[in-house]
Amino acid sequence: MSPPKNPAEFSTTAVRTQGTPTQAAHAVPALTIIGHAQPQRIGERLLLEGLLSDERAVALSRNAPDFSRPGGVLSLPLGDPFLSRTPVRFEPGLRGGVRLRVPEDGTPVLVGGE
Repeated sequence: MSPPKNPAEFSTTAVRTQGTPTQAAHAVPALTIIGHAQPQRIGERLLLEGLLSDERAVALSRNAPDFSRPGGVLSLPLGDPFLSRTPVRFEPGLRGGVRLRVPEDGTPVLVGGE
């Protein structure tokens, strides 16, 4: 099967393995940069491992958190002046889902065209 050509079809879930190889791997929600003013940033990602623990949210803004290449050492925030400094929050959702919370006074956000 060939890889998808449309960036929206790429998976944003990483598989993290910890411990011995006999332990099962688990899916980790992730954000991947698919467009940026600095093209070399495309492909950097942020693993949302905090969502796997109960009631731990991840805030995302222009200034934090840091994205990095898989296996990379250097990590940087998005750093785009057109993104808000007021964070949106990714929270654990029902049945392993992810809930996106946008502040009432924040920039409008569309997900899946809605």
